[in-house]
Amino acid sequence: MTDDLAAIFDAMPPEVVERTGRMHALAGRLVLALVDHDADAVNSTIDEIAGYDDAPGRRPYPGPRFLTAYQAAFELGDTFGRLAAKPDVHADGSLEPARALLGDYAPAALREAALTRLDGPGKGDLDAARVLAAAAIAAGFATQTAVFPSQRNMRFTLLRQIRQYEAEAIRAPARERIDISDADAILFLGTVLPEGFPRISHNPKHRDLWEIDLLATAKIFLLDHPASTITPGHRRLFLEETTTILESILGDLDRRRREGGRITAERGAGQRTQPRRKKPRGKR
Repeated sequence: MTDDLAAIFDAMPPEVVERTGRMHALAGRLVLALVDHDADAVNSTIDEIAGYDDAPGRRPYPGPRFLTAYQAAFELGDTFGRLAAKPDVHADGSLEPARALLGDYAPAALREAALTRLDGPGKGDLDAARVLAAAAIAAGFATQTAVFPSQRNMRFTLLRQIRQYEAEAIRAPARERIDISDADAILFLGTVLPEGFPRISHNPKHRDLWEIDLLATAKIFLLDHPASTITPGHRRLFLEETTTILESILGDLDRRRREGGRITAERGAGQRTQPRRKKPRGKR
């Protein structure tokens, strides 16, 4: 959440702040539900967006019911689409990934309408189907490893934004907001990883994919379990939840070491590969 956006929220009436924050958070959760292939969560989230203004005690909203959620989902899709369009990113820029997600996970009552919205972006009623189509476009880009090589880091990015909007919706004071830095996650991992487990580089430019994955996994855990409240039970829970990830990392690192050893043996023990030097040209 940028300071400029926080300033915009500060200038809004409380009920508008709450609605805007909730709709942005719900749009993010809708994208995340599609990313997770969770049809039940897709259905419940779109229902929550549709019924938000009907809750007892809420004033009638003067604008289009689905506009804010649609804009939020569209912005995510636009951001991810720009990443996919970079020259060095070989992603599927078509709507086929979004179409597949809608076909498999959209509520039956909205599926055909949402698929129609994909074929005519910006056309048709501003309704739940249009919000769903925009979220599917965002999820279609988000689930491509060409766009997000670390899917866990993509997930953390979405969750972090969702939590920030939820905090803005209730105008939570700064002391109650949780934001996890790389340093926080590295410190936490230092207390839970087995002795001898490879450590994560403090320099983001020097991190391998497994380091980015593990760091994002720790950040996601810390969103629900702030470092100040961590107990030995929480540490055990984290290790239980990440056993498969840790075993995969160790297996991959071991495979690389074996491959590196085989290459060294093929070259000959103690031999180094030197760059071939060009003979100096004679003076003309």
